[in-house]
Amino acid sequence: MVAKAEISQQTSRPTAAAILLVFFSVAGICLILPTVAFYHMMVAIFQADNNVLIDKGVYYLFGAGIAMSFLLLDGIYNSLIRQPVPGKIKQAVGATALLGLALIVILPTTVHYASAYLLEQRGYEICEAASSQWLFVRDIVYTIPGACD
Repeated sequence: MVAKAEISQQTSRPTAAAILLVFFSVAGICLILPTVAFYHMMVAIFQADNNVLIDKGVYYLFGAGIAMSFLLLDGIYNSLIRQPVPGKIKQAVGATALLGLALIVILPTTVHYASAYLLEQRGYEICEAASSQWLFVRDIVYTIPGACD
């Protein structure tokens, strides 16, 4: 069996940096897309647009982005710095990675129910014709009464 230190020494630093850069890019996209979707949804709600889209699927990415960005720290220590991860950082990485995994499950449902409540209080209704679902990923379109026809 090959030890962890031997595996990390087999990977050159430029290769490790390239892999970590890709990992960083994916984590960044996972954080940016749900933030932008949430911003657009809130703007549509508060500007009283005729249609408001709740894209539940994109919010699954946010928790993954949180988890990936903190696991990236572990990758930086192990492959670029080639030092053991300090204990406090290791605990923070582990806790935040678990928080990210929890957000994958919690955030989409929380955003959905909170925004649905807000929209229903403002008189919006679900437009089933414009809404869609694939497995557990759902796009819900709320419209003002009569706009779905």
